[in-house]
Amino acid sequence: MAAKLQDPGIDLFRELRAWIYIFAFLGIVIYYWRSRSAIFPVVNKYSWDFTKRKAHAAYMQDARGLVARGLKEKSGPITLDTPSGPRIVLPSSLTDFVKNNKDLNHQELVYHDFFGNYPGFEANAVMHNPDNVVIDTIRKKLSNNARLIPIMSGHVGEGLADIWGDSESWHILDWVPDTMKLVSRAAACAFAGEHLARDAEWQRMTQTYATNFFSAAFELKRWPDWTRPILHWFLPGATECRRLVKDVSIATNAEIDRRRKEKDAGENINYPDALTWAQEIAGDKKVDHGAIQLAFAMGALFTTSEALREMLIDLCEHQELIEPLRKEIREALSSSGVTLAALAKMNLMDSVMKESQRLGPPSIVGLERQATKDVYLPDGTRLPRGTIIAVDSSDMWDPNINAEPDRFDGYRYFKKRESGDNQTSFVSSTKEHNVFGMGKHICPGRFLANVEIKLCLAHILLKYDIRLQKGCEPKTIKNGLFQMVDPVANVEIRRRSSGDEKLL
Repeated sequence: MAAKLQDPGIDLFRELRAWIYIFAFLGIVIYYWRSRSAIFPVVNKYSWDFTKRKAHAAYMQDARGLVARGLKEKSGPITLDTPSGPRIVLPSSLTDFVKNNKDLNHQELVYHDFFGNYPGFEANAVMHNPDNVVIDTIRKKLSNNARLIPIMSGHVGEGLADIWGDSESWHILDWVPDTMKLVSRAAACAFAGEHLARDAEWQRMTQTYATNFFSAAFELKRWPDWTRPILHWFLPGATECRRLVKDVSIATNAEIDRRRKEKDAGENINYPDALTWAQEIAGDKKVDHGAIQLAFAMGALFTTSEALREMLIDLCEHQELIEPLRKEIREALSSSGVTLAALAKMNLMDSVMKESQRLGPPSIVGLERQATKDVYLPDGTRLPRGTIIAVDSSDMWDPNINAEPDRFDGYRYFKKRESGDNQTSFVSSTKEHNVFGMGKHICPGRFLANVEIKLCLAHILLKYDIRLQKGCEPKTIKNGLFQMVDPVANVEIRRRSSGDEKLL
């Protein structure tokens, strides 16, 4: 009788508990199967860490330490267990192998890693499209284009006056926005032309997209793969990206129409910018000019403004470099004017930029690639198709390569250049300094970034004094293999009245 009157809720509880045990068992089996199937040792693998919470926390907080210890202890490639899946890190001795292997592709990796097939992420899609319109425009038209130098310099000057102001009293910068706005003004005149560069709404849209793109991608990565094709329609970050893509497309087409009307009216105005050049590169192909403009913005604004912020922090912490830099800038501009030749003469500035990049790179690995087919390492180890790899960058901090590697030395690469080393310029990339990548997939925008940063630094140093607010100690923000400048650093500036600005 008691059995007949048993509460059905108890049976349901027992059934649920049984399923919980089954799923837990399957989870353990899958976890160990994946761990055992790793090609190389997993350096952040922990006992009873079935959810990988500890593994992922270790990765996010100390990826550099995991890589350094792992490569030393394992004497070969290692695997990092990351929230986005396994990442293999190869020792720098395999740099040339990765650099020259056509089946290890960077574009393929970034396209899939940042959702190039999802609406709202069109900038990534066109940036890594096999037709290479964006990359060819950068390489063939934007890189080392002497015509752009005085135009960009003018926009940097306007941007500083509008954004940083003319107060001769010390005041705190709105650190991230004020540096990104400055870089955006310099870049936009080269990308979209002077008309849109001065348009406040254009600046707002492109800057917002450049920051929202990455936050939207990371927001999406927090969810399981199988949920993303549906979920991206509802997540706020991806929704905002879709709206911005639409708005920028409207603004871009309006600018194209404005230029067409000028031409129809008989006005023969030449526009030396990527909006014109991308169509020249594409020829008869139909291109999405709005997405292309966002690709330029995404590729330039975030990384270049981050680099500029890192360099400004370093100069704030090493004030002894500022006067020698000002002297070099004055001499270069006095002899060559605002030209590419003048920027090429700023060797100390170039050295400071490279040293800043060495100690504060955006990533602690380089040459990130995805295998487009099975790849065999020199020792015969097979990397299955789809495997994601990168090359260790720790040569930059090796005392056998760079003396006192933890010390900032603004003259480090200046001295190396004087001793005859011809691989010391900011835009150079080597096994010992692989921030820009190497081979076919080396960063095509590094020359433009070099010009933008040098123009920004020249204007800033001649026109402003700059320092950290008393008590401010900037901290690098670590995010797995990636890192960024302290976004809340208190940097103070004041306008100088030396007359140096007449040189620019």
